[in-house]
Amino acid sequence: MGKHKQERSEAHKQRIAVALKASWTPERRAELAAKRQGEANPFFGKTHDELWKAARSESQSGPNNPFYGKQHSEEFSRHQSEAQKGKCARLKHHGVSEEEYETRIKNGERWCSYKKHFAPAEKFLGVRSGKPQTMCEDCVPVANRHMLLRDRFGVDLDWYESKLAEQGGVCAICKVHTLSKRKRFMCIDHDHETGAVRGILCVKCNTSIERIETIENWALVAAGYLAQYKRKA
Repeated sequence: MGKHKQERSEAHKQRIAVALKASWTPERRAELAAKRQGEANPFFGKTHDELWKAARSESQSGPNNPFYGKQHSEEFSRHQSEAQKGKCARLKHHGVSEEEYETRIKNGERWCSYKKHFAPAEKFLGVRSGKPQTMCEDCVPVANRHMLLRDRFGVDLDWYESKLAEQGGVCAICKVHTLSKRKRFMCIDHDHETGAVRGILCVKCNTSIERIETIENWALVAAGYLAQYKRKA
């Protein structure tokens, strides 16, 4: 409490509360609400005119802007780049010191944001776009696979690795580890009605299971087709 301030007694506080409650009546609330809404509001129906908008826009853009046409000099940009080399606080969590980071950068390497490792700088150019990226080209398909598993099937790479190890590293049906030429991972088999994930299959078995589930009597028709040509032979 200050020098000239006295603490209010409980009786005094109670009298103030009663007086405020008596003055803030429902009628007064309704009166103030009516003044703030509708036509009683002095700004009701008013908008900024075109002249005001043009003046506002002109004052914030073009030569009137204090930063118009200004940019960092090459010397300043180079100084900032040199000052930031080796200074990345997040790398300390991965056991990488500022000295090691600076040395790796000078040796033509970059830090991969996905698997948290160093890789040659030429591996960080996009295959299609040619623009620099934060992940090396070895981790891009793995990261895409991770997003696919998470968004489409609700599982992660750990589930994929553990399930594949449980199956002995092979397809759950044909027991042969076969991959298509364009893919680095096997297929995730799931129930098309419920979406529940069941196991890991090769491309051929996964396609066959899908046809059995989606096409009525597909297996019987296929078996009859094969038997027909066996009898002719």
